[in-house]
Amino acid sequence: MDHFNRSIAGAARLPGVGMLTPTDPVFAGYSVSPERISGMLVVSQLLLWQQTGPELNQSLARLLINDLSRQLASYLDQCALYGDRQPHL
Repeated sequence: MDHFNRSIAGAARLPGVGMLTPTDPVFAGYSVSPERISGMLVVSQLLLWQQTGPELNQSLARLLINDLSRQLASYLDQCALYGDRQPHL
């Protein structure tokens, strides 16, 4: 899907004094719709059982949040690089 008009004028050499001829670029419209992405983490019951105390629970939560954030960021990067919703893994 081409969102921009390809007939935009290119660069040109101009004299040192004078006016530039204005252009009127046209942008094609497109529709957007909300979407969501998700990730999955597998955590063992043993790991959850071993986490006792608020400091350890916070460190486990931070570890899981960081892992999930990396997954989502990687997916978004792939979508941006390849221009579609399905990454080329």
